[in-house]
Amino acid sequence: METLMAARRTIVEQLSLFLQVRRRKWTELETFLDECHLTRPAFSLLRALEGETVRGQTLTLQQMQAYLFNPYATRFTIFEHLPLLVEQGYLQQQSEGYVVTDTGRILSNRLEIAARAYIGSLEVSPSLSLPALAVALVERVHCVWQSPEPLIKAHQARTQRRLPVEKAPALVQIEWAILGLWEARDDAHMAAWRAYRFSGPVFDILSRIWSKEARTLPSFISTLGESQQPADIQQGILELTRSGYILLADDHFELIRQGQKIRDAIENETDRIFFASWDQMADDEVIWLGEQLSEVCSYFRELT
Repeated sequence: METLMAARRTIVEQLSLFLQVRRRKWTELETFLDECHLTRPAFSLLRALEGETVRGQTLTLQQMQAYLFNPYATRFTIFEHLPLLVEQGYLQQQSEGYVVTDTGRILSNRLEIAARAYIGSLEVSPSLSLPALAVALVERVHCVWQSPEPLIKAHQARTQRRLPVEKAPALVQIEWAILGLWEARDDAHMAAWRAYRFSGPVFDILSRIWSKEARTLPSFISTLGESQQPADIQQGILELTRSGYILLADDHFELIRQGQKIRDAIENETDRIFFASWDQMADDEVIWLGEQLSEVCSYFRELT
């Protein structure tokens, strides 16, 4: 059992790591953005809108804030780029909403196809069973999508809308599947903390203290400055203190027993929901999957 639990922890860690390193050495993005007269944030906004909607679907700013972006945020500077996308013809404004134009969808897909061509051209060590790993990971994506939990699968729905990869090289299928599994992890995590009736911004503060990523007010303002206003951070800390989850010790905040217990429970529930559909896999298959993912990540980390 301990070996299986360790393998599952490895899988979660490697999913996150892969998404950080897989396109790190791809050099075409900046050229692409220059040609399209877009900044990275503007293009990120376009891709997010394209992935969230079907052709012709309109989203209002309020809907974007509620469903599309960071559920832990209180400020959304990325929406400052909406006028540029409209001006360039990638979005069309309709009353209070925005719709991705065909030009915008073609542009988003064009970049994805180019990035996949880069991934598919890489030559990975023969010690890796890429076709077998691709089959296993894609199957996991389909299983978690069909799983009864969580009820809300907003992130996984985006996976299902992406360009198909059935006939793509194995490494491209692996990339698609890893992103899909990480989005399934997001859905599981959101279901877990929402069950405790936290708001996203307050829960984010609790998590930063739990992980020791930030423990003082200045460190919170520095770490969360892109997503929360200082006043929102102070209010979140006040709520957590009044609820008996944290306390101020000397010059930093610490979890007290109740806060530690609840945050640990949320993490355990996240694991339970995410891995519920994995029970049909034999332990040695899960261990193999963790080992293969570690090797894939090592390959990308060592690329020069």
